[in-house]
Order: sequence, then structure tokens, then C-alpha cells
Amino acid sequence: MDKESDVVKKNKAETSHRRNFLVAFAILAITVLIVLVFRMVRDDVAEHIAKNYVNDVIEVFNINKYLGQAITIVVSLVLLFFADKFGALKFFADKFGASEKSQAVALGGITSLLLTYYLVMAYGTNPHIFDPKGNPIKCYVLTLEGDVRWLEPVDADPLTGRKCHTPTARMVESLTSYVQGKRPQRLGDEEIDFFDPRTSEPIVWYWKAKSGTIEIFNLMGFHPETGEELLPVTRDTVEQFKLQRAQRRQVLLKRQSPPKQIDPETYVFFDPATGEARGWYRRNNNGVYEFYDNGGFHPQTGEQLKPVDNAILTKWRAEKKEAEARQAAERSRQEQEAQLQADRQERQRQALVERERQEAQAGVTCDQLAGNPSDPHRSGEVTGVRYDELRAHATEALQACRVARDKFPDELRYKYQFARALEIDDPDKAIPLYRQLMSKNYVAAFDNLGSIYMRKHDMKTAISVLKAGVAANDPDSMVTLSNLVEKGYLPVQNPVAAKYALLERAAQLGHSGARIAVDEQKIEIQQRQQEHISQQQQQQMMLEMFGTILRGVGR
Repeated sequence: MDKESDVVKKNKAETSHRRNFLVAFAILAITVLIVLVFRMVRDDVAEHIAKNYVNDVIEVFNINKYLGQAITIVVSLVLLFFADKFGALKFFADKFGASEKSQAVALGGITSLLLTYYLVMAYGTNPHIFDPKGNPIKCYVLTLEGDVRWLEPVDADPLTGRKCHTPTARMVESLTSYVQGKRPQRLGDEEIDFFDPRTSEPIVWYWKAKSGTIEIFNLMGFHPETGEELLPVTRDTVEQFKLQRAQRRQVLLKRQSPPKQIDPETYVFFDPATGEARGWYRRNNNGVYEFYDNGGFHPQTGEQLKPVDNAILTKWRAEKKEAEARQAAERSRQEQEAQLQADRQERQRQALVERERQEAQAGVTCDQLAGNPSDPHRSGEVTGVRYDELRAHATEALQACRVARDKFPDELRYKYQFARALEIDDPDKAIPLYRQLMSKNYVAAFDNLGSIYMRKHDMKTAISVLKAGVAANDPDSMVTLSNLVEKGYLPVQNPVAAKYALLERAAQLGHSGARIAVDEQKIEIQQRQQEHISQQQQQQMMLEMFGTILRGVGR
């Protein structure tokens, strides 16, 4: 490293000598030109041309502007002495209206003051930056005005508060460019030399945004947008910049591929290193956000996709939350409706079970409450009830028999027992039901219909119905008709025999009341026969006694 430093210093010295020679030659030419211009053109034009040439020399040869001014004055004085032969002093004397001697004294005094000023400024603006060993003994601070402040080594400039940087030999050259008016230019994705290959010193500067994005510049100075001071690159900075550049290149390559829809719940929308957006979006016709991994246009609609930012994500999350709340409310409503529906279905099921139970029980209840003991179609599991017993629970019997009739429409027994219960409160409504049963030869219906007509005092119709019931082997019709015979409503030649015959037939068909009546009738007949025999015996005894009496009287 020390050998390389010596070579660099030697090269710099040779370059400095060549430059000084060129500077001196240029100043000499400029001075001659100034003298000639003073003789040939107006004063203000000459002054303007001279000043521009001096500034050009300073800028081209990269020397201190104050030192350049001082060298220009010295060379001008020398040339002015020779120019006197051309009448220069006389020219100034004529110009200012004074003697040549006075003009010479004035010109010498002014020149001395200017020369002293520029030499002092040159000394002040070109401090000794390095000691004889090449170690920096000054630090520098950049100013926004384009100057450089050299300070004794401190952490920060007490005037501006900026950090005081330690210079290097290469950095001094860059500082000279900065003082001369050059400003940092941003470097793009081209290949960049970050460090001097001879000294490994940084030769570019960087600025780092709050998001982590790094920008590289070719010169020291201040960031053109933020005004923040640029810093020399470091190895870590270079690595981060290269990583960001590689990622940007990947993004550029990725943008050449068509956009694909992504899942916003799992996708990383921003680059963690640079903060740049990695997602695009659009809203479909339903107002729903769709997110994509690449920019461009929607494949179906041709709509241009927009880059995602935090405001869009915040709005999407808010709308998603609202949609989830609506969905949750809708699910809750549906669950409530489902629960209500389930409750209704359960109630319906229970009602159906209860109805089925009632229907299954209705037939038994109908038989128990409205069955006719004389009905040959009566259920064998019940004995049936008499008419006066049915009257006591007619309403319950009517309800049970209605259910049984509807559940088993082909079972005539339930229709008959329903009509029998209905007859209690509304006999007129029972009449057509009985006639339907009679048409189907349901024998028990004949007596019930005949009894209704008897209560309506329509004996003719009643007897006609009862006779049809007797013909159909209805025991109740036989018993009822025997009562009408006995009471004389049905005249016959031998009422006793007719009544007995009807009761006997009814008893044979299982009518318990007829059996009892027949037995009573037999006892009555037997009693009558016994009385008749007894009467005959008594009459015989009376005749015998009367004959005995008569025989005794004759004697």
C-alpha cells in the first residue's frame, strides 16, 4: 500500500508541473490579449472579456480561483511594464485625466492590495490537508452554496451541525470538482465502479431513503430532491444496492409476463428491502377487488391494472371486514331460520306422531264409545254401548270416529259409528250417512234410520225402513218392529205370534234384548197356558161339584 502511495504521489507531482506550465502560458496569453483589448475596444467590453478568460483558465486547469487571480495580476504587471513602450500608461493617463506618474503609483498600489488579497485567500482556501506522511490533518464540510469548509478534526461543524468528513487524496479531487460547480448525478442500473482499484477508496456516494431504497451518485454533495447530504459508499451499502438492483431487474423481467391473480391473504405486496409495490389490482363489475402479481392489462377486459398501495389495502381490508360481517350476519340469520325451520319440523313431526297415535287410537276409541252391541260388524274386542250410554259422551265419540273414518275411509264400521254419534245432536245430518250405509247393506244402519223417522213421527217411513232391516237380518230392526206390532202401529192377524216371531229371530241373530224378551214371552205364554189349564181344571171341578150338588138334590 505504501509503494502504491508513492507512485501515486509521483504521478500527481508530474501532472501538477505540467499543469502549472500550461497555466502560466495561458495566463501570459490572456494578459497580452488584455493589453491589446484595452487599446482596441471599449473599456467595459475589455473588462468583460478579460474576466471570462480568467475564469475559463481557472476552471479548465482546476486551480484555486484566488491563486489564479493573483497569478494573473503578477503576469499583467510584468507585461504592463513592457507595454509602456506601446503607450499603455499614456493610455491610462488619457483615460483618467492624470499624469502618467500618478497613474503608475495608483496602479501599483491597487495592484499590491489585490495581489495581497488574492494570495491570502488562496492560502486560506487551500489549507494543508495532509501532513508530510500523507495523514489527513483536516476534515471538511460541504455547504449548500457550493463551497468546502476545512476544519480542525471535529465530529460536527459547529456552524452547520453537519458531520465533518475525513478526506482522502482521491476525495480532494472530487471536492475540487464540487467547488468548481459540478453537482452529483444519479447513476442508474449501468455497471458502476464503487471503489478505486488502486487505493480501494470509495469513488461514488449514496443516499438511503426511509423505505431502505438506495440511490448512487457520481459525486459528493446533496440529494437533489431531499437536500440531504450524500455519503461515501461502504461495502454493506454496495451489497444492499446490488441486491436491490437485482430485484428491480427481476421485477422488470417479471413485468414482461402476463399478470396472474393472487391470493391477497398470503401474498407479500411490498418488497421488504425497498418498499416498492409488488402487486396490482382492479375492481370487477361487482365492485370486488382482484389482485395480480404483475402490472399490465386484464386478460379478458383489457382494463389497465393499478399498483397497490397502503390506502388500497386498507380500503380492501375494511370492505372485506364489512363483507365478512354481512356474511356472518347472513349466516346467523340463516342459522336462526334453519333453527326455526327445524323447530317447526319438529313440532310438525310431533304433531304427526300425535296424529298418528290418535289415528291409531281413534279406531279403538270409536269402537269403545260408539260401537253398537247389536252390530254384526262390531269389533270383537269391545262390547259396545247402548244408545243412552252413547248420549253421555257423544262429543268425544264423534271426534274419535271422525278421525277413524278419515284415516280408514274404506272401513264402513267407522262411518256407521260416526253417524251414530252424530245422530245424538244432529239427526238430520245422520240420515244421508245411514242411507249410504244401507245402500252398501250395512244392516245396523236400518234400525238407526228407522228410529230417527219414528222420532220425527213419520211412522210410515220408519216401518218401511224397519221392514227393509228385517229383510236384511238386522236384529235391532226386528226388535223395534216387534214393539210397533205390539203397540198396533203395524196391524197383523196374530200380533202375539208376530211379535214372538220377530223377537225369536232377533235372539237367534244374537240380540241379547230379544233373547230376554223371548224368554219373558215364553214365561208369559207358559203362565197363560198354566192359567188356562188351571181355569179348565177349576171349571171341571166346578162342574163336578155342580153335578154332585145336582145329584144330591134329586135324591
